[in-house]
Amino acid sequence: MFVSFATDVMFQPGNGDRPNVPNYLVILTDGNSDNATLTWNEAMRARARGINIITVSISAHRCSVNSS
Repeated sequence: MFVSFATDVMFQPGNGDRPNVPNYLVILTDGNSDNATLTWNEAMRARARGINIITVSISAHRCSVNSS
């Protein structure tokens, strides 16, 4: 899952994460999760670690933005 990769790998001091600087994760998606429960749990874990998540849902019928 990409959210866990971002949480566990990307937002780490060795990869450029800085203390006292807000972390934002922007996700472009078709709006359909392969596993909604896993996605939700990983997003909650990321938020608990101080990562702000912005999702952009793109499809042929609509485009929406949601931030948490």
